[in-house]
Amino acid sequence: MKASGLFPSLMLLAAAAGAAEISLDIAAPSRRARLLPYRAAWAESVSTDGQKAGETIAGALGRAAGADLQGRGSAGAQGDLSIRGSSFQQALVLIDGMRMNDPQTAHHNLDLPLTADDVERADVLRGAYSSVYGPDAYAGAVNIITRRPDRDRLSARLTLGDFSTRAALASCDKKWKGFGQRLTLEKTSSSGYREGTGHRSENLFSRSSLDLPGGELDISLGYLDKDFGASRFYSTVLSGERERTRTRFAAVSHKTSVGALALEPKAYYRRHDDRFSYTYNSAAYANSHATYISGAELRAKKDLRGGGALAAGGEYSAERIESGNIGRHSAHRAALFAQYSVSPAPGAEADASLRGDRHSSWGWQVSPGLRLAFSSAPGTKLWAAAGTSFRAPSFTELYYSDPGNAGNAGLKPERSVSCETGLDWSGEYFALRAALFRRYERDILDRTRTGNSGRWTANNTGRARVWGFEESLEVAIGALRGALKYAYVYKDTPARDYASKYALRYARHKAGLSLGWAGLRLDLSAVRRVNEKGYVLADAEYRKEYGALEAAVGVTNILDADYEEIPGAGAPGRWLRLSAGYRFI
Repeated sequence: MKASGLFPSLMLLAAAAGAAEISLDIAAPSRRARLLPYRAAWAESVSTDGQKAGETIAGALGRAAGADLQGRGSAGAQGDLSIRGSSFQQALVLIDGMRMNDPQTAHHNLDLPLTADDVERADVLRGAYSSVYGPDAYAGAVNIITRRPDRDRLSARLTLGDFSTRAALASCDKKWKGFGQRLTLEKTSSSGYREGTGHRSENLFSRSSLDLPGGELDISLGYLDKDFGASRFYSTVLSGERERTRTRFAAVSHKTSVGALALEPKAYYRRHDDRFSYTYNSAAYANSHATYISGAELRAKKDLRGGGALAAGGEYSAERIESGNIGRHSAHRAALFAQYSVSPAPGAEADASLRGDRHSSWGWQVSPGLRLAFSSAPGTKLWAAAGTSFRAPSFTELYYSDPGNAGNAGLKPERSVSCETGLDWSGEYFALRAALFRRYERDILDRTRTGNSGRWTANNTGRARVWGFEESLEVAIGALRGALKYAYVYKDTPARDYASKYALRYARHKAGLSLGWAGLRLDLSAVRRVNEKGYVLADAEYRKEYGALEAAVGVTNILDADYEEIPGAGAPGRWLRLSAGYRFI
């Protein structure tokens, strides 16, 4: 049966039964026998334990309810993450609360200098979060929490697959009394699933922790080097495209207390290098860019008498780019924020946040947020949230120019107002979640052009009204684990006489079904983006443990569906992978 024929059936099934919040480890216990903390109404915590062999962090995040990963290439060569119908620029990515969004272009936001083995969990927040995290948390945010080296571990894994795909990973944790050290090294390579998509990468991550008398000190270091064929990644009129990116990351944080006041200072640094070479009309071009981000934050929290808590603090960050095409530019931003949490009545909880960001170019942006939750019965929770968010234009949108694209130095931030409401219900074997959201956007940042020719030019294009809903259902009965999810998004925009490159391209329907039992796992997903053909993907994997040895065999895209996540950049067909891992300690 063709994928297009399966699409309506899977959509109908998802709409009738609801959809599940993502469980990246459906072989692990996921039964919810108690009411989740009220924050879980708008923050979904996921784990990368037990994920499919060869799957990247980005790929796992793309299976979350309301999220849509539009990948280029394979094995994480590049990917754009959308949340609730957003463009890829409108989702914020953090590592341990520190910004990873690239000021050159959000195409590099998922250049993460750590491996899936380094992730303890990822908090996926859907909705307006500029009141908590500032710019770019427009439609949602992802906060990746890294593993703390709290005990001795030593493991290795080897993955082989079609198209000469190879991946090797070694990870070591060591604990000496109050000091812990984690070190992970991963190397991948592939000849590519079509001409011009071969790649290789090296990834190194280190986290050190030290228990001090006044609290805990953490130091993280990361390095990622990727070199990949970028055929049709950005345009169908170019040829010979190749790209190399390198990401360096360093961060230090300290959790301590002064009396009843809990303090957490943080400082971080990120450098990203990007070289993109291509041929246009028989002429060779190469663009080289280097971006630098440094920032520091101080957050203080105090529990108040009579219940409730107050958190407040400040942040400062500086951004700089050195580019052969874009030129040399810099910007800085300072912010103040506060958050108040309280339980005003039995079963009721509230969270109010307010943040002000002052940008060196755009001036002040003030972002309020309010979230309420009420437990009407054991295992049941009603909740609602509202807030504003914004995103400032990137250096590429402002200044980049090539034969197919043009920047616009006169751009201003895009802004939105969001509201949502939902229901959570959890029982012994089932957990159900449903959410309805609305977002009002203005001064939308997008690349547009008139007709089918000419350059894509960055503009503030106007307004849009976005609404949608998400449903989720998780099931855990004995050894059986199941997850069924569905998300719908609709954008209402005024009549226009131009073509949109990013803002109006989103997944209107997305459904997924995951089943796991006794080491066998099946994943089905269906996506239909606006004005594009829908498709269905099916993946399967069998995993078996033999003491300290774990072996897995998996097939991606079993139906060998012909599909595109990025227009013009065909995605991989059927793909076989074999994986083996061994725990020495």
